Amino acid sequence: MAIAVFLFLIFAAAGISFLISSRNSQIIATADTTEPDNPDTLPKGSVTEEAPTKTEIVCLDPGHGGKDAGAVYKNITESELNLKVALQVRDMLEADGYKVYMSRSDDSFVYKRPRARYCNSINASIMVAIHHNSYNTDHNVNYSTALYNKDIDKALAASVLNAVSEKLNTRNQGIATFDDSLLYIATMPAMLSEATFITSSAEYQQIIQKNSPRITAEAQGIATGIENYFADQTASADITSTDSLIIDRPD
Repeated sequence: MAIAVFLFLIFAAAGISFLISSRNSQIIATADTTEPDNPDTLPKGSVTEEAPTKTEIVCLDPGHGGKDAGAVYKNITESELNLKVALQVRDMLEADGYKVYMSRSDDSFVYKRPRARYCNSINASIMVAIHHNSYNTDHNVNYSTALYNKDIDKALAASVLNAVSEKLNTRNQGIATFDDSLLYIATMPAMLSEATFITSSAEYQQIIQKNSPRITAEAQGIATGIENYFADQTASADITSTDSLIIDRPD
């Protein structure tokens, strides 16, 4: 009897160990498919399926995603808002005949440098990164700005900023140079849009609306700015210092 009990305990322990091992393997596999361990891995991305009628190629980069939520205010994450805007920009540009790539089209985590290298790999004409600002010290702060790194980025940054600020009726804070790997690795004109502050009380009330007109308006502004840039690459805007921007995070 004692031997039977002993054998039972051994097999039971082995079974538990197998279950734990199997469960851990499943968790690791799931994590690997959503969050690449290698920071050099290019994102899978997504691309327009319909044949484009325009020659320009647009690469959209919705900032943050997955384990990187970006700014958070109440029940809104920046990563989610960035994606919602980017998806609408994509649809608008596709409807106008542009071929559009996206570094992410769902809530997945992508390292920053591979985002730019992905846009390089598909020979994009421009790269537009979509972000939103935050400033938890004062929930009345709200304006539109755009960041650039290279001289060839300036006209694109100005074009998108001007169109976004006009569409949203926000204060145009100007464009600012930003020493960021996303922008300096990109070989084409690239910019980072900061249309509004996610921490603005006024913006929040508009963003949380179902099928938010505010999100659509921002997307329209970005899409218009991109098309304006392709039509005329001489746009300009006031150049401001990054130090003068009221923000509480690096990007």
